Amino acid sequence: MKTAKIGAIFLISVIGLAGASAGYALWWDELHLDISVETGYINAKWSVESAYDSEIAGKDYSSITWELFDDFRSAQGAMPQIDGWLWIYIHNAYPCIDYTINFNIENTGTIPIHVEAIDYNWNNMPDAAEVKITDMNNQPIAFPLQIHPDGPIFYGKMVFHFDNTLEQDLDMTHVICADLMYHQYNEVT
Repeated sequence: MKTAKIGAIFLISVIGLAGASAGYALWWDELHLDISVETGYINAKWSVESAYDSEIAGKDYSSITWELFDDFRSAQGAMPQIDGWLWIYIHNAYPCIDYTINFNIENTGTIPIHVEAIDYNWNNMPDAAEVKITDMNNQPIAFPLQIHPDGPIFYGKMVFHFDNTLEQDLDMTHVICADLMYHQYNEVT
């Protein structure tokens, strides 16, 4: 009899626990998440600190000038848009003179960028021409350059040199147009 009571209490407990569990298992609710994502953007801009040549005082006959265009359409008309073109003009060039542009590259976007190259296009480049692109300490640039938003800015220079084989009477307008090749810092190229 005692065993029957213990068995009955056990059976009632199991049934009660099973009923309670089933009752709890039927309870449910929904959770809604409203998420807002604002993406960043990449952008880099050229600026020019100075442009000069190595002519001595009193014999300053040639010069180097530059223009910045926000996009290639501004420079060429109906071409596809390419941001940040630097156009360099060398006027009245002659041999054994260095023409220098001191430039800056600034990240104006919201995420870090890697500059993979400074690409320049020189139509009808004379064989006598040499172009060196370095940092401000005249060291070769170690690409990729990582540039963060809000600095630091990269300071570099382009030096154009013509040797003694430079031909006379070359049309040297629109000598160089340079473009930055860059992408977000964590993108594999």
